[in-house]
Order: sequence, then structure tokens, then C-alpha cells
Amino acid sequence: MRCGRAWLGIVASCAGAFAAAPALAAAGAQVVTLYVLSYSGPASVWHIERGTQHLAPKNGLALQPADCITLDASAAQSAAMTVVVDGREIAVSHANPHYCVSADAPQNPVLAAIGRSFASLAGVFHDAESDYNTQSTTSAVSRGGPFTPHIAMPLLGQDDQRVVAGNRALALVWAPGKAPYTVTVALAGAASALVSATSETNTVRLAAASYAAGSYVVTVRDAKNVAGEKRFTVVPESALPAPTADEAAILADPATPADVRAAFDAARLMNDSSDAWRLEAYQRVVGHGGSELARRLIYQLENDG
Repeated sequence: MRCGRAWLGIVASCAGAFAAAPALAAAGAQVVTLYVLSYSGPASVWHIERGTQHLAPKNGLALQPADCITLDASAAQSAAMTVVVDGREIAVSHANPHYCVSADAPQNPVLAAIGRSFASLAGVFHDAESDYNTQSTTSAVSRGGPFTPHIAMPLLGQDDQRVVAGNRALALVWAPGKAPYTVTVALAGAASALVSATSETNTVRLAAASYAAGSYVVTVRDAKNVAGEKRFTVVPESALPAPTADEAAILADPATPADVRAAFDAARLMNDSSDAWRLEAYQRVVGHGGSELARRLIYQLENDG
């Protein structure tokens, strides 16, 4: 699914129409998505009321029917908020300082779960958005010592990055040197490579190979014989962090767009406190670069590791 624009955490809006759960739509249910896309200005100038509750503004905040948003008259003219309702973007600003969600608007439970899950992963998506928007890039060739140039591999910034065992075609990326590149992956201590490839760019999708549990070494060498080497660990699938109930619902529902499932799967792995699942997260999202939601996570992983 290729989408012209995607919110960092809900679902993509394709060709101007929201890609909502077709099974529910076919059953005659009204599908309404409600969330805060973005806001500017200090949090103190925004009032989001839900009955007697006062909610703090947050990018990705899932709204409910009858929620009301008000902007203080004293706020700077630059303060603004964009709310998405059923795929439509609604601006709240000095020109339109008050907005209430219709009390009749029912919510798709899977999409509501996406909103709740986004809130728990907001830090990951916010960092990805910031990195992508500023277009911060990794140095083409970094220095590993006083006079030793080497190929940098931000995605493998830690030697304990993990991937799940199995027959896999791993995707790798490195900081550019001088093409072409030779890439090899070998079981640590093995006399020969498990898989190898050449590439004219600083990315590669290796041929499928059987990765058993253990430690592996990635070596990238460029046309000037400048090399980089990193390790990663292959573990059984049972070692993966368990998804929350909301995340499990999103990942299991066939109506959730594939790019959303991939982005949430990657984000939850990136959010793990061990910080050891970024290589696996990359495998899960890298094939969905046509979606802006996924593309921003890919950018962060490739440049920040």
C-alpha cells in the first residue's frame, strides 16, 4: 500500500481517503478516526476537555466523541493544532479557536487501539519525525582511531543487536564510502562466509540464508579497501519482546494496513529498554518505504542506529 501521507502512528491517508477497516465498513458500521496530528505552542494554552477531565495536548493523542479543544486567546498567533477526524484534517487556531468532536461519532476499536498504542510509542515516532525533518545524516566515512578510516554501520551500533533465527534475507545499510562494496556475513569463528554480496550503493538485501542461534560478523569493504566490521546475535523467536494487548490487536487484524503493522512492529521493538532489537526492527519495516510513516522509522534506524 503506497500512501501519499501518513500520520506518525495511526493509519495512512491514501489518495485523500482514509484507509479504514473494510470488514467493519462492509458490515455497515461507521468508521471514524479521531486523533491529534500535531500542535504548536506551549501545552498550557491548549485545553482538551473530556467530560470533567482535562487532557494534556500530545501529538498522536487519541480523541473520543464529545471531546472539546480550546485555544487560549492569549496564545501566540503561531499556536495551532491539527486534528484528524475520519481522514479529514481540521485546524484549530486563532481563526478557529474551539472545536468539539461530534458526540455521535463511534470509533473502530482497532483504530482506537492504534491511537492508544501510538501514545505509548510516541517517543519513538517523535524522534523519527525530528530526525527525518532535519535530514540529519551520518558522516560518509567516520574515524575509528587517530589515522584509521573505516566504514560506519549505525544500524549495528551495538554488537549485541539481535535478529530472529530462520531462513532470512537480511537487509543491511552502512555509511557510504567508495562504491562498489563487498559485504560478507559469517558465523563468528567460521572459516568461510555464510553469505556475501556486492553492491553499488550503501544498502544491500542479502540472499536468503539459514541463520542459526549464535554470534555473526558483518564485514563491509569498499573500493579503496576501507572496511567496517560489526557483530550481531541471532536468537530464537521466543526471545522477542511480547506485544501489548493493543499492539497484538493491531498486528493481528487483517484490516490494518500492512505499512501500519510494519511500523508499529518496528516501533515497539525500537522502544524496548534493552535497545537491542533495532536490527530486527529494520528487517520488519525496510520493505515499506513507500509509506511516510515507515520511511521515517527507516531513516532513523539507518542514520541513528
